[in-house]
Amino acid sequence: DKLPPVITCPYPVTVNCDTPFDFNNLGATFGTATVSDNCGFTMNETYKDTINQCNIGHIVRTITATDNGQRTASCTQRITFKQTDPFWVNIYNPNDPNDDIIWPADVAMEGCDDPTSDDYLPSETGRPVILDGVCQLVGADYDDQIFTFNNTNGIACFKILRTWTIIDWCQFINGRYYTVSYTQVIKVNNTVKPVIISSCAAKEVCTYDNTCTDGYIELTASATDDCTRGLKWYAKIDLNNDGSFESGLSKSGLGNSANASGRYPIGTHKIVWAFEDRCGNVTKCEQLFTIANWKASISYCVNGLAIILMPMDNNNYGFF
Repeated sequence: DKLPPVITCPYPVTVNCDTPFDFNNLGATFGTATVSDNCGFTMNETYKDTINQCNIGHIVRTITATDNGQRTASCTQRITFKQTDPFWVNIYNPNDPNDDIIWPADVAMEGCDDPTSDDYLPSETGRPVILDGVCQLVGADYDDQIFTFNNTNGIACFKILRTWTIIDWCQFINGRYYTVSYTQVIKVNNTVKPVIISSCAAKEVCTYDNTCTDGYIELTASATDDCTRGLKWYAKIDLNNDGSFESGLSKSGLGNSANASGRYPIGTHKIVWAFEDRCGNVTKCEQLFTIANWKASISYCVNGLAIILMPMDNNNYGFF
C-alpha cells in the first residue's frame, strides 16, 4: 500500500456561545470527517480550545486518519463561539419587558429609627432578578444613601435611596465593562406618637420668700416611644396662665426626660410639655403649677402711746 488516506474535515463553523456540545463527542454537534483509503484506516481526534468563562472563544479540532501501512493524513476544523444575544437593559425605561433584568419595586413600610436594621436589607425589600444565560457573567451590588426627616410634614421617618449597580463581565465596550444602575426608593414611616408616662396633674409649692416675689419648683416630665430611643422635648411657660407664652422661659433638649425646674413668680402658671419622635409624631400635655407664698404676717406694737380708760354712760341713765 503506497497511498495515504484522503481526509476531509467539516467546514469551519460559527455558533452562538450557548450552543450545547460534548467535548468527548464534538462530531455529534459539529460534524464528522470523511476518509477514504484503499486498504483500511483508523481515526483519531484531538482538540485545543480557548473558550473563556463567558463561553466565547474557539475550538480547533484536529482529525487524523492512519491506514494499515501507518501512513497518515490530517485536517482541522475551527469552531467559533460568539455572543449573539448580549445582556441588555433599557436605561431609559426600567419597566421595559425586553430587559434582561427585573428591578426591585419601590417600598413603603412601617418601621423604626435604625436604617441599618436587617429589616431593610435586600432580603426584605427586594433585589434585582437577573435573566442572564450561560454567555453572561452578571454581578449586582448596591450602595445606600439615608435621609432622615424630623418634622410633622415629612412623608417618612427616613428614606433609603438604594442604588443598584449591575455589571456584565462578558461585555467590554469602549474600554469598560457593560454597567447599568438603578435607584430603588425605600420609605420607612411610623405613626405611633410618644407616650408621656409622667403625671400632668396640677402642682403647687409653698415659698417663704421674704419679698413675696418667687419660689422654686421642680418641673419634670418623661415619655417613651415604640421606635425612637432619644426623643426631642420642648417646654413652654405661660406665666399667670393668661394664654401668652414667655419665649425667654422656653426650654428644649434631647432625651426621654425633660426638666424645666427653676424659680417662678408667685401665682398660678401653665407649662406645656411636648415630646417628638424622629418620625415627626408629637405628644403634648398641659400642666398647671402654683407658687404660693406662705410667709406668716408679723404684728408690730407701737411703743410710747398711753391713755387713761374712762367709764362711758352707754345707756344714758346717768350712772355707770
